[in-house]
Amino acid sequence: MNISKVVKKYPSGKIQSVEYRVNGLLHNPTYVMVNEDDYLRVPKIDENQVVPGHRPIFGKTTYYESGRIESFTDYYQNKKHGIMEWYYESGQMSYKSYWFNNGLHRESLNGAPRPAMTEWFESGEIKSLSYWTKDIYSPGVKVNNEYPFFIEYNIKGKITKMAYYDKNGKITNKFDFL
Repeated sequence: MNISKVVKKYPSGKIQSVEYRVNGLLHNPTYVMVNEDDYLRVPKIDENQVVPGHRPIFGKTTYYESGRIESFTDYYQNKKHGIMEWYYESGQMSYKSYWFNNGLHRESLNGAPRPAMTEWFESGEIKSLSYWTKDIYSPGVKVNNEYPFFIEYNIKGKITKMAYYDKNGKITNKFDFL
């Protein structure tokens, strides 16, 4: 197994991105597969990925020219697999998603749906929630006796849009609340 670390820099010399590759493919080097079933589980960050005082290792990390972290993306053999996080330059999280074999995916917890994709305003309020299971929209939390797959909010937390999709990702119903 050949593990390499690729560092790209801005013209100023500051780090723009750090990628980990295993046998030439984007890949989190801390993922270990004992058997095929290991691939079927979305990787979890655990103490083996964390060096005390440091963030966990991801397949790719990007930086703003200021040096602040822009994003983390986990990869398994060149496919998004695990967590993806994006940040505003202020450090506030702007987006978080969960991936399985290059498709959006997040399983429910104790029967309760959890968003596979969450977006925030820079002030920290939730901007949107999307619910996916194995790269197919799935019903989200109950809103007004319905289960939309996508919910968008305004800065004050009021729902501004809800959408429903078929299994092919086509919008079947969309509601705008002005």
